[in-house]
Amino acid sequence: MGHKKKKTKRVRTQKIAYRLAVAFMIPVLLMIVLGIVSYEVSAKFIVGQYENLLSEELHAVNSYMGLLCNNVEDKATEIIGNEDVGAYYSKYAGEKTTKARDCATAVSTFLNKIRSTCDYVEGYHILSENGGSISSASSKIDNSVYLDFSKSEEGSTITKGKGIWAGRHSILDDAAGISTDNYALSYIRKLDKGNGYLFIDVDMEMVLEQIQNTKDQGCVSMLITRDGRVLTDSEDLTDDAETLSYLEENTNETSGKSTIRYKGKESLLFYSEIGDTGLILCTIVSKDLVLASANSIKILTLVMVILAGGLATAIGWLLSKGIGHEMNSFSKSMERVAGGDFTTEIRSKHKDEFMLLANSIRQMIDGISEILKKIYGFSNRVNESSRYVAETIDDMAGSMEGINTAVEDIAKGAANQVGNAEDCLQEMSHFSKQLNHTYESAISIDDDSKHMIEAVHYGRAEIKSLNEKADRATEKTKQLVQDITAVADATKDIGGIIETIQAIAAQTNLLSLNASIEAARAGTAGRGFSVVADEIRKLAEESTSAVEQIKLIIHKIQMTTEQTVEGVHDTEQHLVEQSAAMNETVSAFANISSYMEKMTVSLNAMTSNVAGMIESKELVLESIKKIVNLSESAAAATEEVTATINCQLSNVRGLLDDANHLSGEARGLDRSLQKYTFLE
Repeated sequence: MGHKKKKTKRVRTQKIAYRLAVAFMIPVLLMIVLGIVSYEVSAKFIVGQYENLLSEELHAVNSYMGLLCNNVEDKATEIIGNEDVGAYYSKYAGEKTTKARDCATAVSTFLNKIRSTCDYVEGYHILSENGGSISSASSKIDNSVYLDFSKSEEGSTITKGKGIWAGRHSILDDAAGISTDNYALSYIRKLDKGNGYLFIDVDMEMVLEQIQNTKDQGCVSMLITRDGRVLTDSEDLTDDAETLSYLEENTNETSGKSTIRYKGKESLLFYSEIGDTGLILCTIVSKDLVLASANSIKILTLVMVILAGGLATAIGWLLSKGIGHEMNSFSKSMERVAGGDFTTEIRSKHKDEFMLLANSIRQMIDGISEILKKIYGFSNRVNESSRYVAETIDDMAGSMEGINTAVEDIAKGAANQVGNAEDCLQEMSHFSKQLNHTYESAISIDDDSKHMIEAVHYGRAEIKSLNEKADRATEKTKQLVQDITAVADATKDIGGIIETIQAIAAQTNLLSLNASIEAARAGTAGRGFSVVADEIRKLAEESTSAVEQIKLIIHKIQMTTEQTVEGVHDTEQHLVEQSAAMNETVSAFANISSYMEKMTVSLNAMTSNVAGMIESKELVLESIKKIVNLSESAAAATEEVTATINCQLSNVRGLLDDANHLSGEARGLDRSLQKYTFLE
């Protein structure tokens, strides 16, 4: 069967590919955020690790420098506690005696020995109030140097038993011509015996070498003394007055760290005091240097995020294209099926839930196709049966009208006969004159009687034929009832198929629910699959809606079938009543035939006895009265037959209308089914 496809208006929808692409971009954005957070965390971790490393190195150098300072202080204690030094500066200092010279020589020898054995000792100096100052410098020191130093800030803060560490001894340097480039530090302590000061200068190279142990590539290390001297091998720092000023002002604590601007860059400052010497060991490192490895992690993370984002986007796009292609294919196939083309193939290239869905839809379409084929065949049979019934009833109506016409003719003849008999009675006075005329009338009546008998026989034959047609119509009606009942039973089988479809829809919905649960478990990474689950759930809901529409169509078919069965039962009842009326009509015609035969005998007798009638007027009158009575009875009988035939004709027309209505319903059902195309 061919049909014209009805164009349906497409609803503008958002493609699933875009929604899945957006869903896949969410984890990509989260990965970017993760990269940024990872960089921040790693940067903090690296800075912390670097700080710990520098702190450990600074602590190690601090420990070594503390040990060096302790050695120097121990040497100072050894020198001050030496007998020759104590004796010389408590008794012989400033004298020119041999004993004084020998003691001075012993002190010098002792000091030179310490200088030669201790590579960290650059020089020594002893200033005395009474003169006799001894120094490793070549220049002679005047006694006034002692007075100037004792009045200075450093000299006034020194107490016996406790020395100080200084970066410079300017008064002594100026007096003895000592260069500050030769020594880094100087430990100054008062003598225990006599009034004097001991200076032990620490070698510059030794100190700088230790400071460089904390100097990584890009770092600047230094040692800051109590009097503000900064010891470092960095010329940049030496020329950076602003940084030096900041160091002098902000390194008063024993240890710590802070952030400063060095060479226009943000840098980290670590500092630690060496014991209680007042010496501060410092290290400056640029943050860019610390974060160099973090920047490499940043670049690597950025590259990985870009690669992962591109890969996730590509995978999401491919998945969305595959799903969108399958959904578009299903949608177009279902549109063709909705348009009536049940030959549409529904397939899926994916061996997953899409294939199961395609198989279920194909089974549903096959089931509906078989049902519609059966309904179409039944519609054709109903159409043919109703057309045959209508033709039969139409023939029956024609026959009934013929019978009705014949009966009306009989009624008219009987009426004429009654009139003639009455005229005969009125003209009894002229009986003698009209005897010949009466004889001729009797012959005419005899002929009419013969015609009447023939009409009665013809009517009986027609009624018998009509009765047989009514029987056949009754049989056809019973067959029609059986066919309609079979259709009603067939529509009940649709319930099983609908239950199967509902089970499929429920299974699909359960599948969508399971997919939604799994997507929820997967978290943000499963949001893309959650959209797919929603689309599957919508398809299950549409299947359920289609099942409900099929139920409504089947319910309408069942209602139409029940109405048709009731109409056919009424038709059958009308046919039964018509058959009974036909039988009564046949019986009436039999009576009419009997009466007509009797009348013919009477007419024959009247004709043969016309002479006797002339002679016996009373006998003739009596016979005429009997004829009048008989004619009246025949007229009454014909009127009853006419009424019965008219009633049956009305019933037959009603049956014809019902048959035509049934035929129209069948043709309407046939037109409804013609838009569907099935596989042969």
